[in-house]
Amino acid sequence: MKKYLKTENLPYFTLGAGVFGILLRVLLFTIGRERNGLFAAGHPTSVILYILSFVVLGVVFLLTFPRKWTPVYRKLFPPAKLPFIGCIVGSVGILTADFTEMLQKTDGVTILSFIIGLLAVGSLLYVGYCRLLGIHPGFLFRGIVSVYFVLHLVSQYRLWSAEPQFQNYLFQMLASIFLMFNAYHRSTLDAGIGQRRWYIMSNQMALFFSCLASVGNSWFFYLCMGFWMYTETCSLKKIRRTKPKSAGMYLPPAVRYCISTLEAAGYEAYAVGGCVRDALLDIKPGDYDLCTNAKPEMVADLFADHRLVRSGEKHGTIGVVIDKVVYEITTFRTEGGYADSRHPDWVCFVSDVKEDLARRDFTINAIAYSPKTGFIDPFGGQKDLQKNILRAVGDPSTRFSEDPLRILRGMRFAVRFNLQIEEETLQAMFNLTTLMDSLARERVYDELCKILPLVSAEDVLQYTPILTNVIPELATCVNFEQHSPHHAYDVYTHSAHVVAAAQDDLALRWAALLHDIGKPATFTQDEDGRGHFNSHAQVGAQMAEQILFRLKAPTALRENVVFLIQNHMIPFEPDKKLLRRRMGRYGEKNCLLLLNMQRADFCSKGIQGDTMYFDQIEDMIKEIQQEDSCLTTRDLAINGNDLIEAGFEPGPQIGKVLTTLLGCVQDEILTNTKEELLEAAKGLKE
Repeated sequence: MKKYLKTENLPYFTLGAGVFGILLRVLLFTIGRERNGLFAAGHPTSVILYILSFVVLGVVFLLTFPRKWTPVYRKLFPPAKLPFIGCIVGSVGILTADFTEMLQKTDGVTILSFIIGLLAVGSLLYVGYCRLLGIHPGFLFRGIVSVYFVLHLVSQYRLWSAEPQFQNYLFQMLASIFLMFNAYHRSTLDAGIGQRRWYIMSNQMALFFSCLASVGNSWFFYLCMGFWMYTETCSLKKIRRTKPKSAGMYLPPAVRYCISTLEAAGYEAYAVGGCVRDALLDIKPGDYDLCTNAKPEMVADLFADHRLVRSGEKHGTIGVVIDKVVYEITTFRTEGGYADSRHPDWVCFVSDVKEDLARRDFTINAIAYSPKTGFIDPFGGQKDLQKNILRAVGDPSTRFSEDPLRILRGMRFAVRFNLQIEEETLQAMFNLTTLMDSLARERVYDELCKILPLVSAEDVLQYTPILTNVIPELATCVNFEQHSPHHAYDVYTHSAHVVAAAQDDLALRWAALLHDIGKPATFTQDEDGRGHFNSHAQVGAQMAEQILFRLKAPTALRENVVFLIQNHMIPFEPDKKLLRRRMGRYGEKNCLLLLNMQRADFCSKGIQGDTMYFDQIEDMIKEIQQEDSCLTTRDLAINGNDLIEAGFEPGPQIGKVLTTLLGCVQDEILTNTKEELLEAAKGLKE
């Protein structure tokens, strides 16, 4: 029995039961005494159908519920042509059913169902296209399909009527209900918040009841729905059948060459660290680090035909250059103390890869792999990945004391991979934040630049002790109430929401984090108790410049951040003349960034507000860009040489005249033509 009760056989079982149910229903309608009802008096098929329904439900529950599923989308739902065809067939079924219904009834419910049906058809075709490419279709499109089945139920069966004919349409109703649940569970799965087992259960029940419902007046609709459901189960079945018991890891040819060269010489060799972690998460690794029990000099001898990078040899690392890419091969090692909180005081080469993995920071990074041996995971990194947990290897305090940058790295891993930091590890991170004072500032800046594009407002708030340690000026913003009817949050909470709302631009994210950092220093209260922060933008810009200078940020980024903070209170107006002047003064890109900054600031106050104002201004800026408007003196149809030829003396006067002419063009007083500008310039000369 166990041989046949396997998840990969579930579609066959359900489809077989559905076909058997079809035969029973045909028998019921052809031989039964009451052809218009579900029950035929004295006919056994009326009872068998119910028993069959409960059996199928039980088997589906038995086979799917105890399973643990990996959350990786591409592994579960690969690109497939059959599901694409199934989505097309499902769309045809919806269109046919809705057109047929519209020909019979034209009441409000039917019209609404028809409109949503058209949206559902478009959504289903887009979902099929995404399935063909193996990408996420998004939560919205499956949601529209789910809403359609709700309206389909209401439109078809009119449960509020005096004679709902419940018995006649029971299986059709159940099919529609499970189709609705199936679309919903799939949309949650696409969004990364659902569970695969519930999707499979609703999928199989929708398939089963669609088979039973295909015997009746809506046979074509439910036949199409059943085919659509079956194409989805085929892809699931195929993945479960073809997936090896011990899934391997793809390694590029150059990496395999390095590993096989070392193994051919009698040594062990593994890919290790971040590349293995990323592969397990179905992310393409950016680079590959290798480890081996061969000593550095032996590695150098084995790869003597290649260019070698030996700068890290004293720590056991030899870089092998293959096709202009450096592959670092490091000898298994343990390490001594970290006097400088960065480099080990000494390293000791060892022969066991598990000892090497024991020195690493987190369990998800302490996994090694080779095609010959498979995965080496002594600290349970794979289980932690499956449970979405970030855990330090061994004692967390020891790991973070060795290199305090691991505290920031832990925060980055947590927000990047949506991991929950294990409690002991998190407490150690918070308790040892002062160790980060000894870190080189550029290392801190580099980590923060990797973190800021990833964080949500909740992340910024959760990791407050870490952020306020590396940027102490933020500490004064925490719990600093603004005493303003325009702000529901304290300064730090507001800033956290602005960071999350800002576009994924590094300068913009830095500016969002620091834009109100000058508020505590400029806070005053009037007689009514209302808070004011006069000149906080200017004070905040100065503080931000000092912070970024201390962190050794590049000059260009520092200047951009200071500009955004200094000007984030300057209002934009939906006036093309004013916008042209702003764009000419600040630049087109800076205006769009500043507008996005103000939008994020406005949306993060914790109160309701209309953002169409910002949309209107953004549309105007884009229109000005398309119009190829005159924004700077360089865009004028004349230049300084033209003015000199017209009799102007070289000197500052030429710049003033060009600036005046630019203003006239932007205000639409003059047109940007050479003749009109020269004529106007003569008047300025006089």
